[in-house]
Amino acid sequence: MKVVKLKKEDIAEWRSNVSHLVDEEGHLKSKLDRPLENALSQVVRSARSQRKSISQKVGIGSREHVIAVTVTRAGLDANDLSLSPTIDGLRVVSGRDVVCARMLQEHGECQLRLQNGVILKVVRNPEIHRPTLKESQQIAPKPEHCPCKTWGHPHPGTHFSTCQWNRLAPPEERAPTDKLDEEEVRMLPTEAFAGLRPRAPVVPQTNPIAARVDPRAVVVQAVELDSPDTCRNGCLEWATPKGFPIAQGQHHPTCNFYKPWMLKTAREVPRWLVDLHTGQKVRVATDSEIGEADVTAQRTGSPIILVEEVPYAVILETELDSSLAEADALSATGTGP
Repeated sequence: MKVVKLKKEDIAEWRSNVSHLVDEEGHLKSKLDRPLENALSQVVRSARSQRKSISQKVGIGSREHVIAVTVTRAGLDANDLSLSPTIDGLRVVSGRDVVCARMLQEHGECQLRLQNGVILKVVRNPEIHRPTLKESQQIAPKPEHCPCKTWGHPHPGTHFSTCQWNRLAPPEERAPTDKLDEEEVRMLPTEAFAGLRPRAPVVPQTNPIAARVDPRAVVVQAVELDSPDTCRNGCLEWATPKGFPIAQGQHHPTCNFYKPWMLKTAREVPRWLVDLHTGQKVRVATDSEIGEADVTAQRTGSPIILVEEVPYAVILETELDSSLAEADALSATGTGP
């Protein structure tokens, strides 16, 4: 391998190690100044601590730069991360990488040294594939001596496609593949994909059907909803448990009209907020307040809610007069709240 001793200007660039911006084709654009390099180090530090890719806009002077750091796993350990920073879409490389690239272009693969003979680095061509240590310790046997020669009759002089040595064998001893070479691939015209375009949906034409109705069929009509006063069952005369009278304007709880009538009255009859301190109705309750009162009534037996830390009772308008009269009577006897 060729030995290259760096010149004074190359040694100074190696020691300063100032980062550069490189485009996609590998051309140097500019060097990073100190403020931009400090901002880049902060973003890289944040991406490393959070272990995820980050993109931030940083204003330096009168210009605004977009600094992005792509984080990828480089090993099995969670701390084995590979960080790839970019600034405004340009790749960031160190000054030593620039020196190595220049020496590789001028001298090929070489060994970089100082003037006193100290070895700095061995420059390798990244386009040349070199086996890893594990791969270098494995030598693929010849196809005629490999155990895969008894598997499914491989192609003469090559390994079987699923053989463990097929990947490590020389190209002429590998199993043939059906993969097309890049020079055999041709761009197809857009007309070739015309058959793949979605077609317009076909709407079937429906013919009118002459429906026949059986004259013997019985048409079921909806049962007319009776009010509690004119209930055909006379449910208001039915007995109820002690302490649980029939609610005013409602059917008996066991009547078949109880639930339909209760739902109808709940939709038609408004509910009012009644102040428990003064016994006066305040305003019509909203839907949310009615729902909250129903939940409270199921849990405690009383439709009382708090509005701005003030207790109110939610009462149907049909029950409003009797409730207010009962509250006045209780307050007159001194037994009220």
